[in-house]
Amino acid sequence: IGYSHIYLAPKQNYRHVKGNALELGFHLEPDPNLSVDADLSVEAYESGFSTRPLFDVHSSYRALDGLYIGLRGFLENVADNGESIAQDIYRIGIGPEFLWHATPRWTVGGNYSFVAYSDSNLVHTFDVANDVSLTRPPTQLKAVARYHFEDFSRQTIRNPILADLTGVFHPYFAPSAFSYVYAGMQWQHWLTPMTIGEYQFSYSARYFVEWDNLNVFYNIFGGSVNWDLTDNITFELSSDFIRSGAYDHTLTLVSFLWFLP
Repeated sequence: IGYSHIYLAPKQNYRHVKGNALELGFHLEPDPNLSVDADLSVEAYESGFSTRPLFDVHSSYRALDGLYIGLRGFLENVADNGESIAQDIYRIGIGPEFLWHATPRWTVGGNYSFVAYSDSNLVHTFDVANDVSLTRPPTQLKAVARYHFEDFSRQTIRNPILADLTGVFHPYFAPSAFSYVYAGMQWQHWLTPMTIGEYQFSYSARYFVEWDNLNVFYNIFGGSVNWDLTDNITFELSSDFIRSGAYDHTLTLVSFLWFLP
C-alpha cells in the first residue's frame, strides 16, 4: 500500500497513563513592539510516551497600530487515544499567525501551520477567526465565527476486522481535506470592578453550532469561572460539551496559575 513501515500492535491498552512533568514558562519583551512567550517542559511516563523535551513558543510583533504578526513553533506528544500513546507518536510544527484589532469591537485573527508527525505523516492546517463585541464589559456579549481547514498527506488506515485502533497506521484523526465552520455567542460577566490586578471575578457561558464537510452537525456549549485571587494568582474552572450524531465529548479543566515576578 505504499508505506515503508508497519507498526506492530502492542498488547497493552493505555487507558491510564501516569507520569511527571516539569514545565517552565517565559515571557520576554526584547523590544517595545516585540514579545516572546515560551513554554518548555520535560515529561516522563511510567509507560507509553518516551521522555523527551517539549516546547511551545509564540512570538508577536506589532507591525501597525492594532495589527500583530507572529510565528509559532511547537513539539508535543499526540495523546489522542490509547493507541497513539502506545505508538509513542509526537509532532513538530511551525507557522505564521496574525491578529488585527480592526475596531475597538471587531477582531480578526488567523494562523497557518505545517506539522510533521513522528510516523511520517504531514498536515497543513489553516484557521481564521472573527470576533465582534456586541456589548462592553462588565457585561460583554460577543459574536464568534471560526473556519478551520486541515489536509493530511496520509489518511488513517484501519483494519476493518478490528473493533479498536490497535496497530493501525496513524492512530489519530487524520482525514484528507477536512474543514468545518462554527458560529455562536459568548457571554462574560465581571462581578467585581474592572481593575487590572487582584480580586477580579467573572463567569462566562457560551454556545456554538458547528458544521463540517462530512455533513455532521454539532452543538457546543460550556461555561467557566475565573477568579484573580491576587495580582499573580489565578483560579479557573471551565467545562465544555460537544453533542452530535457522530461524536460526543466532555471536557472539564481546573487550573491554578501562579505568576512569578
